[in-house]
Amino acid sequence: MTDAIDRGNLCGKLDSFFKSCILRRWKDTLLTLQSTRLYHSLCEELRITHRCVEALASAVVADPVRPARLASKGWWAEDLANLGIDHYWRIMLAIKSGVVLSGKIIGDALQIYASRWLPILEQSPAADGDLKQRLLIEKIVSLLPSEKGSVPCSFLMKLIRAANIIDASYASKMELARRAGVQLEEATVNDLLIPSLPCEDKKELCMTSM
Repeated sequence: MTDAIDRGNLCGKLDSFFKSCILRRWKDTLLTLQSTRLYHSLCEELRITHRCVEALASAVVADPVRPARLASKGWWAEDLANLGIDHYWRIMLAIKSGVVLSGKIIGDALQIYASRWLPILEQSPAADGDLKQRLLIEKIVSLLPSEKGSVPCSFLMKLIRAANIIDASYASKMELARRAGVQLEEATVNDLLIPSLPCEDKKELCMTSM
């Protein structure tokens, strides 16, 4: 029932509750956003997903660092790392559009997310995980801050290794190579070991040096 029939009816009350209670609480907004995956199309149509994304991004921009937490990481990074890449990407874009957070804080958050969802950064991937991890890497690359040093060269080199293994897009690999080249003086010998594409068995990687 809508307000066109009777003012103060259920729809209006639900919207008021959503704005005054759910969207004002960080944890409740996170849980609501995660639950929208069950009814993706409907939640998009009702703008529930959009409003959750905007509320979370606004909360981060308004208070990006709390002294009681690990300052350089941001109090919000671990919580957002539990989200799927679709929601995470939208929130991070909204945060970056606020032009308030430093590239270092954004970069630290991306490293936390990558360590949570990209085991390929530390080990060889399973063949059936390539498509999902390719999407993750390409999304993370698109979110990298423009400032030099916002992420360490070692992290960029790990992304390059992973991008080579799963054959990420040419644009993503070139962007990573460009960024790593600017910070190459930070690289160690281990950082410079880049696996080539698998030879015959996809689980056997041929190591080559840049």
